[in-house]
Amino acid sequence: DVGVALPVAVQESAALGEALHRVMEWATGPGGMASDLDSLAAAAAQMYGLEPKRQQALLTHARAILQSPACQPVLHGEALVWAGNEVPVVGRGGEDLRIDRLVCVRRDDGQRIWWVLDYKLNESPDRVPEYLQQISGYREAVMAMQPGEEVRTAFINGAGALIDCTAVLPS
Repeated sequence: DVGVALPVAVQESAALGEALHRVMEWATGPGGMASDLDSLAAAAAQMYGLEPKRQQALLTHARAILQSPACQPVLHGEALVWAGNEVPVVGRGGEDLRIDRLVCVRRDDGQRIWWVLDYKLNESPDRVPEYLQQISGYREAVMAMQPGEEVRTAFINGAGALIDCTAVLPS
């Protein structure tokens, strides 16, 4: 690929984002290792070449997400019926997509809700049109796989906020 090199700050931010995705995958996957968050962050930092300052930021973001009361139902909640990380799906045009986290939660009334979750370091990812377009494509793919079931979407930002963006997406 020939092109202009990305500025170092953009490259470092992308590496931090990728490392966060990896830590969240490890911490919330089968046999999740969230209790060993320091080791997970160190391993991901080494994998993505993060300097100590970025490694500390990674640990801060991961801890904020994993300890967030708003995120508990979709990360470790008792109502989880099914959960997967880095879930491959096929988009409208046949393209391969990968959802950061996909969960099925059973509500108190017994109904199931699918949540398409996307980790973003950005404080307000719901204000970025490209992110909304991306998560909308994920939602369409899940709706095709789970016809008739409710499919909601949310971003989880680096501060641990769960930002439901279902209402702003096309139906």
